[in-house]
Amino acid sequence: MNQENQGYVYSKRTVKLEELQKLLEELGSQERGNQKTYYFLRTPHAVSGICMKLPEEFPTAEGQMFNTNCELRWKKRRSAYDVLVLFTKLELDLPTDKVNAVIATVGSNPKPLETHDECVSSTNFFKQKGFQEVSGNWETSDFPAYFYNNKPESRTKFPTKFPKGFTFKGLENQEIEPTAISIGQRYFKDKDTATVHFIALTILGETNKKNTQQNP
Repeated sequence: MNQENQGYVYSKRTVKLEELQKLLEELGSQERGNQKTYYFLRTPHAVSGICMKLPEEFPTAEGQMFNTNCELRWKKRRSAYDVLVLFTKLELDLPTDKVNAVIATVGSNPKPLETHDECVSSTNFFKQKGFQEVSGNWETSDFPAYFYNNKPESRTKFPTKFPKGFTFKGLENQEIEPTAISIGQRYFKDKDTATVHFIALTILGETNKKNTQQNP
């Protein structure tokens, strides 16, 4: 399997709010340069729209965080959360102290790291946090996606299931054009059964765009 198209799926139940917040921060920090992390929150009466900043409504009963590397989904169950992570990176870039914390809990004869920018395998990272790896020979494919905006003319031409339309919000919580975010869908297919089990939101970079153009 081409490693660029390989996927990883992890899950954990009864995640505490503090754990969820920390995980959002750590996975969000994987983005570099102009690449950003986005959020989509759900409440019983409304949705947040696609936001560049974690909305003040957090924590909500359900929500998603996504970027070019992963989508994290949470759903409240009693006083905790069920969390699913759909991931495409083999390694994570973390500060040295966090990497050493992972190394200390996996493998034998751990050797602490001394530099600041080090990598740890995604499997070890999530294992240290109590996540289970969801079995499957995961292969990913990216496709363009489009979300309707909140303009009346758009709602008339392209009706949606959101009665109040759909908004896109920038870092200052201002409404922005949908074209400001290159949203895509990432299919997680079990290669052994040719069955798509998960569809994640993602951000299409230049490499993703070329791949989607070749595989419409």
